[in-house]
Amino acid sequence: MKMPTSLLPLLLFAIMALESAPFSLDCQDKITRRQALSFILGTVTPSLLLIDNADATCLTGDEAPDCIGVYKESIPQSSKEDIAGYGSSTIEQSYGVFRPERPSVILLNPQSLDEAVGMLQDQRIAMDEIDKLISSGDMEGAGVAVLRILPRLTLAGRYIAVAMQRVVPRIQQMSDELNDLALTVDNHIGKALRGNLGSTTVAQLALLSDVKAVRVSLNRFIERATS
Repeated sequence: MKMPTSLLPLLLFAIMALESAPFSLDCQDKITRRQALSFILGTVTPSLLLIDNADATCLTGDEAPDCIGVYKESIPQSSKEDIAGYGSSTIEQSYGVFRPERPSVILLNPQSLDEAVGMLQDQRIAMDEIDKLISSGDMEGAGVAVLRILPRLTLAGRYIAVAMQRVVPRIQQMSDELNDLALTVDNHIGKALRGNLGSTTVAQLALLSDVKAVRVSLNRFIERATS
């Protein structure tokens, strides 16, 4: 795995500082530059190498296949005025300098409670499609379909949680649970694509169980939001 390029200057600076400084410590055992440098390279560098680089991070809403199963940046929180429907109906996210070749991600924000609930209801159909893709062995297609529903679950759930938090107990927790379960499906499909979820049959059974858990949570959330 490559070292994150943003951390290379920090490591180089530490090495240069050790090489140029008159190094001496007042302690029982004197530490030489060589010993200190060995310590940095032997302990700090392996830790840095464990950190994912920018290429292993995606914006939530990016539907490119290479985003399946990797870390997702959270969608920026809207203000309460935006969530209430008085702000922008879209959210635009950009990778900026980290991945300039990637296009911006534009997401639709629900502007009413009915629209948010409708957005969630549409995902029931998407869940059926994900089931079919997994059952047919099209893991990449299923993964892309999951990438497509993640921002919709987040934004619709966020709107409903804010709009109904005073009248529906635990509505925020239900929204969080739904999103966590959907992210689990994304993560597990990524493992299946890498061959880390057992045989094809084992992976399919595990993923269908994951999707079922999302469907149950989704139905429960919609029922609570419309009761």
